[in-house]
Amino acid sequence: AIPRGKTLAFGVFLASVGAIALAGGYIAQRMGMQTGVQPLWSAFVRISTSGVAFWMVGFAMGWGMTAIRHLSEQAPVRRLLCVSCSSATAGMWFASTALAFAPAGVAATIIGLQPIVVAIIGAIWYRRMPTLRIIVGAAIAFSGTALICLR
Repeated sequence: AIPRGKTLAFGVFLASVGAIALAGGYIAQRMGMQTGVQPLWSAFVRISTSGVAFWMVGFAMGWGMTAIRHLSEQAPVRRLLCVSCSSATAGMWFASTALAFAPAGVAATIIGLQPIVVAIIGAIWYRRMPTLRIIVGAAIAFSGTALICLR
């Protein structure tokens, strides 16, 4: 189902707050790396801090034990967790390294193309041709990124 009305507005609000928080995180991480902190270490700090905060919220909301039970009882959940954590860690490490070598705005803009990459991988995985809307949206996003990177 496609969200509408207040649900859609709340989702857009949360996405905006998330974008602001990520932007602040990129800037703070870039500033930290300018003091000599290595990208791998800064990625580790971001992931560890997020993981601790995530589990604290999970236990506070009452679903922490359910998650642990699923992890202990279901092998596919453990495999998915390993794959998702590994790929997310690699992505954060590469993003951190990008922040060390490129301006925060440029790196964040390129990293922000992630949903388009997901659409491309999904199209290949499910053997479906992307819609014209996806192709046009991707072309616009890549063009905008190119303009920002070229300055």
